[in-house]
Amino acid sequence: MFLGFINKYQLSKTLRFELKPIGKTLEFIEQKGLIVEDEARAEDYKRVKELIDKYHKEFIHQALSGIRLDGLDRYEELFFIQNRDEKTQKEFEKLQDDLRKQIVAGFKAHEAFKNIDKKELITVELPKFLKDEKDKKDREIVKKFDSFTTYFTGFHENRKNIYSDKAQHSSIGYRVIHENLSIFLANKRAFELVQQNFPEIAQIAQDSLLEHLEGGVVEDMFELDYFSLTLTQKYKDIYNTMLGGKVLEDGTKVQGLNEHINLYRQKYNIEKRKLPNLKALHKQILSDRESMSWLHESFANRDELNSTVEKFYKESIVEFACCDGVVDITEKFVETLSDDSNYDLSKVFVKNDISLTAISQEIFKDYRVIKDALWQKHLADNPKATKSKDITVDEEKYFSRKNSYFSISQIEKALNKAELSDEAKKEKENYKGLFDFFKTKVAESSKAVKENFTDWQNNKEDKKLTKSLLDSMLNLQRAIKPLFVKAEIDKDIAFYASFDTYFESLSGIVKLYDKVRNF
Repeated sequence: MFLGFINKYQLSKTLRFELKPIGKTLEFIEQKGLIVEDEARAEDYKRVKELIDKYHKEFIHQALSGIRLDGLDRYEELFFIQNRDEKTQKEFEKLQDDLRKQIVAGFKAHEAFKNIDKKELITVELPKFLKDEKDKKDREIVKKFDSFTTYFTGFHENRKNIYSDKAQHSSIGYRVIHENLSIFLANKRAFELVQQNFPEIAQIAQDSLLEHLEGGVVEDMFELDYFSLTLTQKYKDIYNTMLGGKVLEDGTKVQGLNEHINLYRQKYNIEKRKLPNLKALHKQILSDRESMSWLHESFANRDELNSTVEKFYKESIVEFACCDGVVDITEKFVETLSDDSNYDLSKVFVKNDISLTAISQEIFKDYRVIKDALWQKHLADNPKATKSKDITVDEEKYFSRKNSYFSISQIEKALNKAELSDEAKKEKENYKGLFDFFKTKVAESSKAVKENFTDWQNNKEDKKLTKSLLDSMLNLQRAIKPLFVKAEIDKDIAFYASFDTYFESLSGIVKLYDKVRNF
């Protein structure tokens, strides 16, 4: 009777083994204190890794201080060209490569770079770095690893990646050129608009920030020459202080340019697109990890886990401190997505990935509708494309990396002209536009987050309630993620200056989710 079920499917079994010392072996280990010694070395190892990162941050500061990047004028010209052709795109990418290599050349010119991933980082560079009397204890900890430098081989390899001249997200060159330079150029153009129409705002900001910009002048901080200064974290901080102000030790808030813009806009009832906010620069690689210092490598107990989850909910979602003051980002997302008349929708984008097909499925109950509409419009605008021998290949190329984002206006125009199926037409009757779609998604996701948080607070030990809360926070991030654009393209600063800041406040949810799951 059961023969038909035998050998039909693989059965996976996991065997767990634990070596337990017994008898004389156990006595020997206890007498020598080997377990205690290993535990102490593990703690020392963690501390030395922290010191290595501290060293890297100082090395980066020294190596990049005084560097002036060549080619920024041309880069700015290319950056603001919409729909770059193949020749222009190649020039743009070549210039990106050159700028990254200029940054890496600064590292290589530093005498200590030759030891950055070698044992001498432990035996030579760290002791020199920890030269002050207050560092005596740390020097002694580092000294313990003179004969155990191989412990850090993998860690050194990982850290060496940040000095790569390749276009990889983990490198300093990428952070500077592909991320911060894009932000800086968008801010520069937005400030030119502010200066042209409301020149008094910069002067007001200058007067309030006079003692906090290290002698900097607000207007000068938007010149291309100033960008080279922001290669170091010190000047990034000064630039971001200029935008967002700072809180003094006595609790006094010094207002930055963005707050003065907000007040001016409210006082005179000015549209955001005419007077936009500006976006802060991203912190330097490794310095950005300080903002994630609240997240433990692993949780020691349930109380530690609970306090971390609650801290994330409050500080990253409902009490997020940014240039708007302390805000509930869920409310801000809805507010931002309700204000589409203030934006240039040809410069607000949706990712061309699985997000686009998922949105199409949700709106039209058909994952192909939006892409089909975009392709139909492309053919209508480019009649020569219809003469291709293999139109399927052409379509695949059109939805390739070069077109990895589509603007809201591009999608809306395509949908308005597209020949839709009867079912899609029926669904379109309730369609009010992509902004309304995202606003509804965010409102639903936000409601779920707050309801789940209330339930979780009543019983923090319940694993299912913890998972539901984390799932809902992850869903909130996913709901808004298709609008988050990293590409080096001309984006609408009025939309993205605030949107990106709010979105990035959710960036820790993935790591938090993983660590809670591992616990």
